[in-house]
Amino acid sequence: MTCRQRSNAPGIQSVAAHSRGLCRLLAGTCRSRTQVMRLRRMTPTMRVLRRLWAPYTSHRFSPAVLLLLLVSCDAASVPEGQRSAALRLVPELRLGDDEDGSAFQFVRIAGVVVDGQRVYVRDEGSQFVRQFDSGGRFVRNVGRPGAGPGEFQGLFAIGTLADTLWAIDVAQRRVSMFNSDGRFIRSWPLDKLGQAGSARADSFFSMPLALTSDGEMLGFGGTTGRAIADGRVTASPVYRMARSGAVIGTLTWVSIRHSDMVLRSASAMMYRAQPFADNPLLACDGANRRVIVIQRSSSDRRSAASFRATAINLLGDTLWSTVVPVAPVPISRTARDSVREAVLRAIRPRFAAAELDRALFLPEFATPVTAAIVAADGSTWLRGADAGGSVRYYVLDRNGSLTGLASGNPSTRLLWVSDRMAWGEEVVDEVPTLVRLRIERTALSGR
Repeated sequence: MTCRQRSNAPGIQSVAAHSRGLCRLLAGTCRSRTQVMRLRRMTPTMRVLRRLWAPYTSHRFSPAVLLLLLVSCDAASVPEGQRSAALRLVPELRLGDDEDGSAFQFVRIAGVVVDGQRVYVRDEGSQFVRQFDSGGRFVRNVGRPGAGPGEFQGLFAIGTLADTLWAIDVAQRRVSMFNSDGRFIRSWPLDKLGQAGSARADSFFSMPLALTSDGEMLGFGGTTGRAIADGRVTASPVYRMARSGAVIGTLTWVSIRHSDMVLRSASAMMYRAQPFADNPLLACDGANRRVIVIQRSSSDRRSAASFRATAINLLGDTLWSTVVPVAPVPISRTARDSVREAVLRAIRPRFAAAELDRALFLPEFATPVTAAIVAADGSTWLRGADAGGSVRYYVLDRNGSLTGLASGNPSTRLLWVSDRMAWGEEVVDEVPTLVRLRIERTALSGR
């Protein structure tokens, strides 16, 4: 889930992915700086392949397997249709690849919020928020590790209301507020885990992700691997919440089918991400009090593929729904077989091949959208399937019309976007860097 970046929430993935990220955060399993430095010793090919694969699976696959996967994908084309702007994302500032000092060392950049000249950065390896100016100069750390006022143990989401920075701590279940100088103002507690407003509340815990423009919250219903394995949970609720985290209402439900695999044997159970997940994505727009749901099922036909983006307001009403046709990106049989064999090697001898075949989702075509983010102007940027040396973004305006097609570097994850500029994470030699990009409008083109 993401949020328009005056109301930023972590990541640009599915509800289930957020649940896994939350578990990693609370368990303290984020990658350390020592691990990042160790990755510098990998060969260039291994670095690129490992990083490209990282968003899709928790397993480690060999470079040979990943290369087969990459070269099997044809570049996506866009069918005929309305005219749209051709955009290009051009890097113009990079922080973290050659600077000294801990302020420029990142583990995994999970959130960026831009408020005027202030740039706030949340890194998964830090229990504080880093503040830079728009030129990339480090200003200060906001907050610090700990349990006291203005301190964090499970920093999970950040955003701004007016000129005030807010931060959600999921470990301590509280929201903290800081002024523009980085000074702590106040905090308030969130309801304890397990309190959710649903007939199926026994299967969920309420997890706030973002503040809205009027001080309410958007979030989702987290669950456990056991609840999914038992069949009690097949979809996750999207919640409208009071500032305490108490659920006001359920806006919609999003399927978790093909998000994770559950492997069972007589003595063990394993709950892991699917390598080719195509479950819906969710993006939060706190500034405009709405959420965007992206249905992105993998195509089963070479001749047709599409995704659907739907905007839902805080009353649960549909504001608009747009279907965008795209050209399917095939995954070769060789690539799928190689991925299966790699997963099988990782789970043996605890699980049999027949159990993997039952649980593993291996589509013939890649999911048409891999990430979503709501921009500062209310538009929605949807990242297409990686193909070759470039990645395409589909840009929907705030009313749901497809108005732009942008191209960018596959190694860059967008985390904040405006009409002229974007910020994100770019991986350089397997080391995460903070990058600012210029958005160039090159021409109008027909789809």
